[in-house]
Amino acid sequence: MTPGAAPIRETGSCQVCGKNTHVVIYASGYGACVDCAQGTHNPDPSKYSECVCKIGHQPSDGFRNGGKYGGASNNTLTCEPCPQGFFKLQTANAMDSCVKCPSDANTERIGSFLPSHCITTGLVQGVINSLKVQVEHALHLVTRTIKDLWSSTLDYFREALNESWSTAEQMFAAFDR
Repeated sequence: MTPGAAPIRETGSCQVCGKNTHVVIYASGYGACVDCAQGTHNPDPSKYSECVCKIGHQPSDGFRNGGKYGGASNNTLTCEPCPQGFFKLQTANAMDSCVKCPSDANTERIGSFLPSHCITTGLVQGVINSLKVQVEHALHLVTRTIKDLWSSTLDYFREALNESWSTAEQMFAAFDR
């Protein structure tokens, strides 16, 4: 039988399964194409007869680390995203667990799939501190600008009041004569 092809009872021929499906063979010897379970895929059913975990995913509890493998052939394999602090690069071996980042590193999110997603904690703290300095500098500039504008506005009103007061004094002086 061709990988990724299901023998169909009605026609007696094989049906080639589509992407993200796999072949299920029943006791009768005939089969069907079935969708892959959540978190799994089959990128090329003509090459692979089973669904495997997507990159950044690992088999759900009970399937990994030597657990009994129900196998995608009966559509029981389910996969979950790698937890934070772990990654999984390949899809080749559906049974591989996610790989833990080095002890001084972490990932920003679940489902990471590259070793470069493991960011050194010190680096993350350095980026945070750098951003903090930039924000503090921006706040300082804004505060200084507001103070300068406020000071200029106060000077303008002070000058306008002085002129008005001077004009008012001149008017009162004219009435006193």
